[in-house]
Amino acid sequence: MPSPTAPPRRLVVVTVAVVAVALAGTAVAASYEGRDGAAPGGPTSSSPAPDDGSPGRSSSSSPGSSPGSSPGSSPGSSSAAAPSRASFPTAATTGVPAGTTLTPSGSVVVTEPGTVLDALLITGTVTVKADDVQIRRTRILSGGRTPIRLHANNLLVEDSEIDGQGGGGPAVGLNDYVLRRVDIHDVAEGPRIAGGDVVIEDSFIHDIVQVGGNHTDAVQIVGGDHITLRGNAIEAFDHAGGSLGNAAVQIGEEDSPVSGCLVEGNLLDGGNYTVNAGGGGTTGAVCTFEDNVFGRTSRFGPAGNIGPHIVWAPTNVWLDTGSPVAVR
Repeated sequence: MPSPTAPPRRLVVVTVAVVAVALAGTAVAASYEGRDGAAPGGPTSSSPAPDDGSPGRSSSSSPGSSPGSSPGSSPGSSSAAAPSRASFPTAATTGVPAGTTLTPSGSVVVTEPGTVLDALLITGTVTVKADDVQIRRTRILSGGRTPIRLHANNLLVEDSEIDGQGGGGPAVGLNDYVLRRVDIHDVAEGPRIAGGDVVIEDSFIHDIVQVGGNHTDAVQIVGGDHITLRGNAIEAFDHAGGSLGNAAVQIGEEDSPVSGCLVEGNLLDGGNYTVNAGGGGTTGAVCTFEDNVFGRTSRFGPAGNIGPHIVWAPTNVWLDTGSPVAVR
């Protein structure tokens, strides 16, 4: 599987256009606010919209109750210290670093192994057909299907932003990639994992947009081994549209068995169930959930369809109380 820290074997740094990379568009430098300023076109708040009867929110919640509350899971006093939202990624800590000058480009097709796409403003998609490619300090504006599509091995995307502009799903696919400090938003579906060898860490995945009847998952796993989600903020709901989304983490085995899966140290919120581990009716997925923090912005509760091979640690806690999240 790709190592989160191992450098690629050969690097070809790209800032404008090089042989073996198709770059369309006018090469005019653009200053990007990024991180410490508000990301252009992105949300400025990480708090969910109030439960005001917006489409997608449960109408069964009584006044004063939290969405997704169920018997035995209502907020209450706890001796444990409540976690802080500030300890998880936001738009200020992910995406393109402030002060980075970006070069505009059209869609990119990478065919040279070891290529590095650095400091680009890409309007369109990135198709990777070579191994050991890196995408760094780059903003991708893409409302089309799959803003980053991998047909090779060992892709690293870091300090970058994917703005789906109200479409663009899945955001990244499908296997053998690492996402680090990536801001993914306004997509119809976040990263999809099919085939495994995936690490997603220290990233902010949020504002998943309902487009027609699409399956709005912030992260969807449909098969594979060696899968790690670590230290992310993953929110399935859409601030602007009011939709709760389907799940922050959706696990199924539609493509292949799921094993070697670890979900640890994340902030998870939104969805019908925030974690749905029974996609496609599976009961065989093997995954461990530990040290995660859950918000209460879900329709039915923190987790559903938890199969016999899902390990649910008592270190999964509520954001507002710090008390353990129990699942049935």
